[in-house]
Order: sequence, then C-alpha cells, then structure tokens
Amino acid sequence: MNTMGDTIRSFRKSQGRTIQELSSSTGLSAAFISRMERGEINPSIASIMKIARALHINMADLFQEAGAPETATPGKTGGETGGESSHADTLEVVHQEQRRQLVSPGLNFSEFLLTPSIRNVGIEFIYHVSEPGATSGEEYYSHSGEECILVLKGELSLWVEEQELCLKAGDSVHFRSDRPHHWENRGRTAVEAVWVVVPPTY
Repeated sequence: MNTMGDTIRSFRKSQGRTIQELSSSTGLSAAFISRMERGEINPSIASIMKIARALHINMADLFQEAGAPETATPGKTGGETGGESSHADTLEVVHQEQRRQLVSPGLNFSEFLLTPSIRNVGIEFIYHVSEPGATSGEEYYSHSGEECILVLKGELSLWVEEQELCLKAGDSVHFRSDRPHHWENRGRTAVEAVWVVVPPTY
C-alpha cells in the first residue's frame, strides 16, 4: 500500500512541480516535504490541508479508501426525472461491516466513513478512533464551515483557539471550523467519537 508521501509525490510530479515550489506554496520547508514523501515523518492535519490546497486537490485524494466495496443497502431512489444521481438521491444504509476506512499508513488515528463514499456528499460523517497519544498535530488548523463531535468512549482533548476542552464519553461540542483548533488523545484508553463536518473537509 502506498504511503501518503508516495501519493503527494505522485501528484506533485504529475503537475511538474518541484519540492521547492511546493514548499513555497505551503510554507512548509523543503526538507520537511522531502522527508514526508520518503515516509520518514507523519504530517499533521494542518500540513495535509496546506499540501492539498497547494496541489488544488481534495484531502480525500491523499487518502485511500479501504474496506468493503461500496455496496450499501439501497432504499427507494428519487431519481425518477433521469439524469446523473448522487448519493444524496438515494436512501442507503451503511452497515458496520461495510464502513470504508480512510487509510494512510503511519497516521496514528483511524477514520471510517459513515456515508457510502467520501465523494459527492455534502456532509462529512466520520467514525473516529484514536489510540492514546494520537493527535492531529501541535499546529492549529482551520477551514470553512462548522463541526460537531460526539465522544462515545474515552476522553478527547480539544483546543479551539485558546480554550481547552476535555470531552468525556457522552459529551458533545459544536463550533465554527474557521476557529483554529486541534485535538489530542491524552488519556490511557482509545477514543471513539463521531465527527460531523459541513461542508466536508476531505
């Protein structure tokens, strides 16, 4: 399986761009990007966002979807008028065993789609699992929209600007995503949470 670094290198070269050019576009050092492409370091969410924006791609393009094929249980469709339909045009149930994982070897957390696909949907609906010590990175990140988090198990530390929150099982929070934020599992057990972001960041 390719690493995220392999994927970044592939996109960069397909656009005829050098590491130095990508460095200038992202504000990340050329040495950092080079080590990331070689799989020597794991990028933070903030760094992944910067690279995706600089390469004019979606964050989802830097991840691989692993798991069962997209065979969610269909319901009644609303596509009676013809034309191309999206996932929003169809009632689809995603069973637990059908969840697709967003994969990037080396990252210290896992995210599973609660929608049939990450593409052609207007909402990011994610089942998040992070082991003790896992983090989005020390660097704050932000994006348009808003998000909600519901912690199912464990304790998740969340920073929104200068405010630190400790979310325990059963706790939920809502905030504007353009406020700089980052998270970390500082507990002794894994965190399981449901994350909803509108519009999708992936």
